[in-house]
Amino acid sequence: MVLYTDTKGCPPLAKERKRREKDGLAITPIGKNGYFIPIAPDTSWQAQISAKALNGPDPRMPTDAVQLERLDNVPWPKRIALEIIEHLSPWSRTGFSEHRTLSLLAIPAAIAIIAAWWLLGAGRISTSAIIVSWFAWSALEVLLRLAGRRYVKDGPWWRSRYRRANIMDMLSYVAFKNLLVGAALLLIFRAVQWTVA
Repeated sequence: MVLYTDTKGCPPLAKERKRREKDGLAITPIGKNGYFIPIAPDTSWQAQISAKALNGPDPRMPTDAVQLERLDNVPWPKRIALEIIEHLSPWSRTGFSEHRTLSLLAIPAAIAIIAAWWLLGAGRISTSAIIVSWFAWSALEVLLRLAGRRYVKDGPWWRSRYRRANIMDMLSYVAFKNLLVGAALLLIFRAVQWTVA
């Protein structure tokens, strides 16, 4: 077995030397096996990230992070109430001020969908009618959220990690949320013996 000690003539050593020089890593001596002695990793995770990547975007987030100050550092009961409002209400102050017409058109639509659910519980309309109206409300909610609350939660539900939502993120979020809300309402209607046609 031939052991190379020349970092210029041996292709694997030259490649490793160039990589370490480019990344600003230390060049360690060549070990008994003919390769560089491994660099001892630093114990802190910040030291393992290159300076270029440290100031760059977070690779774990598909889009830019969004900070919601109103949900940070609040007691748990208030936070749960704010989370429920975040999920159920598509309106926001910025969306209402910038897209006033869309927000004002959504108010009668919200009243109509509440009335449709009430009529479904009373047995006046069919389940297919509520599905169509719920789909229309979901489409309107996507537009409202893209106008004012253009963010989605990323990661576990108990963390306050939000990111900017693109159109597919918002479609997925609203569709899944409204599917769960609609299924829960139908189960509640069945549990309280309301007539669902």
